[in-house]
Amino acid sequence: MVPNPCCCGSLQRWTKAFAVIEAVWWGLNLVIFSTDFKLSLIVWIIFAVIRILLAVVLFVGALQKITALCWTWIGTSEVFLLFDIILLIVLLTTFNSNTDPGLIVLAVISAIYYLVTFYRIYVVYAFIIQLREETQQMNPEQEDSPAIDAEADSVVQHQTPATIIEGAVDARSYYAAEQTLERPQPRPPRHFTI
Repeated sequence: MVPNPCCCGSLQRWTKAFAVIEAVWWGLNLVIFSTDFKLSLIVWIIFAVIRILLAVVLFVGALQKITALCWTWIGTSEVFLLFDIILLIVLLTTFNSNTDPGLIVLAVISAIYYLVTFYRIYVVYAFIIQLREETQQMNPEQEDSPAIDAEADSVVQHQTPATIIEGAVDARSYYAAEQTLERPQPRPPRHFTI
């Protein structure tokens, strides 16, 4: 069992809140940065639209308790996070941080963003584990159920030789009746001549 990483509220509520916050964040980024049409901006818009759609997927998954949609969000968030980290590393190694102190600020802000993203992924993962545990509690396995085992033991204990013989006679008469039912006859094989 994964402990609840959210201090106030349920995991479902926080997962939905993260989905709404993410959709609003990327929607604002889409509106603010879509003033100039360059190739890099078009790629940025595509990423923003994909992330908004993934936020909707996460919201629906949390609302309807669909683990597959939550797993989809986790997988794509991890891919985007890896992409963001690689992009930051390339950016920091390409430019000299001595000439541009803004890169250090960018690195610190990015590190905070990465930690928050890891936390969000962990909260959604904890929500998935909680759903899995609820499903297992609602649908226990039949072979592990003590009530069914006790019932089977009581049936075996109350069988006498007479009930066993009656059961065998019933099975034999059932088999004989089944054999007398009309069944369609198989077709004879066709012979082709050349």
